[in-house]
Amino acid sequence: MGRLGVLVVAVTLTLAGWSARAEAHICPYAAEIPVGRSSTVPVYVTVESRATPDVEVDVPPELHLENAGAPKGWTFTRHGQVLRFRGPGFSPFRCPSLAIVVTAPAKGAFPLTVVQRDARGNVIARTTTDPAQRLSPGYAPTVYAGVKPPSTSGGTSLSGATIAGIALLGVGVVMAIALGRRALRGRREDEREDELQDRLDEFRKQTRDRSEGPQP
Repeated sequence: MGRLGVLVVAVTLTLAGWSARAEAHICPYAAEIPVGRSSTVPVYVTVESRATPDVEVDVPPELHLENAGAPKGWTFTRHGQVLRFRGPGFSPFRCPSLAIVVTAPAKGAFPLTVVQRDARGNVIARTTTDPAQRLSPGYAPTVYAGVKPPSTSGGTSLSGATIAGIALLGVGVVMAIALGRRALRGRREDEREDELQDRLDEFRKQTRDRSEGPQP
């Protein structure tokens, strides 16, 4: 395999690896609702390497919690502003969602606390409301009432490593294209040189034949 082929394979593997990490770590965290109106909000759960059969959602007191909805096969219980969902388990590396119905009496950004537990009740993941961790996959799902969410693509967050991976992938693609063009120019130059050499050899042969023709 030539140098260009090796680079193309490397770029392809980089893309495949990045896609897998994206699926595992990027889940929507922003939901936008109007003020003073009952709204259904999806709460996305970032499930990583371990299946999650137990999810707890703590809704902040600034939101009036009216109801909730569990996925098929799941049930939930409610204690004040805390919802506990249990079911057969969300598969690893997915972004499943639960549903809550809330009303926001006033404008604001209201983060939800999401805790994931294994079948024994041990905590395996917990979201954070630290603004410094906004690009972290564990950042809290947030309800934005009457205000715009931070500018992100599709309400999702990209980690610094992912952004760097995209940049490196772009560089790799550009390099692959440049090397491909260079290789193509090299082949064309070689073909032209071969053609010129063939013509020169044919001309020399014809000249030699004429000079060595039959003598009178």
